[in-house]
Amino acid sequence: MHRRFARWRAVVPLLVVGLSLSACVTQPTQQAEPHWVRRGEGVFWDVAALYAVGMSGVGDIPTEARPAKVLKQEADQHARAQVTTTLVTYVDHLFQDAAFGSNDAAESEDELRAIHAAIFPEGTIVHRWIDPFSGEAYSLFRIDRRWIVGAMTTGQRDEADRRRVAAQADAVFERLRRQGTPWR
Repeated sequence: MHRRFARWRAVVPLLVVGLSLSACVTQPTQQAEPHWVRRGEGVFWDVAALYAVGMSGVGDIPTEARPAKVLKQEADQHARAQVTTTLVTYVDHLFQDAAFGSNDAAESEDELRAIHAAIFPEGTIVHRWIDPFSGEAYSLFRIDRRWIVGAMTTGQRDEADRRRVAAQADAVFERLRRQGTPWR
């Protein structure tokens, strides 16, 4: 009887290790939730950039009915929409601070479109994540401060005007950054 028990004592640790390894192989690995996902949707300011988090997958249509590609595209669109709203506010502050000489509403609208067209392509989706439990997709959009400020000066022909507008754009960026939600 003692010999039989000794054999089992030798086999039990091997069984435990084997079952543990097989459990690891069969369970899907979980991707850790990025820190920026916990912030939720919104725009976040950093000294060097502007970030936006967009989210999709919440609504009337069950997320299982929509493929991951569609969820990611919706999250991308939501992040870009967050930045668009912020850029409109940013440019409005520049106009209010008389960085641009025009008071004509139509001309200001044209300048706003030109600035938006110059800034927006420079921003990129830097990260995406899909929650494995809820199916919600998240996108992180980033645009550098230097691209935003640089786009403000593209319409200025005179070097002095470019420097003045760049300084004003930097000042507005700093003011909005201090009022906004910090990135870190």
